[in-house]
Amino acid sequence: MQRDQHFAPRVLSIAQACHYIAGLSPHTLKRLLNQAAVRPVSLGGTRVGYLREDLDRFVDELRGPVAANDNDQYVLDLEEIARRFDEN
Repeated sequence: MQRDQHFAPRVLSIAQACHYIAGLSPHTLKRLLNQAAVRPVSLGGTRVGYLREDLDRFVDELRGPVAANDNDQYVLDLEEIARRFDEN
């Protein structure tokens, strides 16, 4: 078995999660995920990460339902969503 096989990690570090979602800052991502009740996974010591499926669910919930025949483009402005969370 080759040791250099590439696979996508199930748990993403903060930096990986920022890149995976949309290039958000770690502060903004943590604030959004905390408010959305996405729980971090302990990676030992003070390190935490996030499950890829939790991040996917978070983005899907932001987008909302999409009709099968809907051709409109959906654009997520996560910075705007963060501002709305801060207002509440």
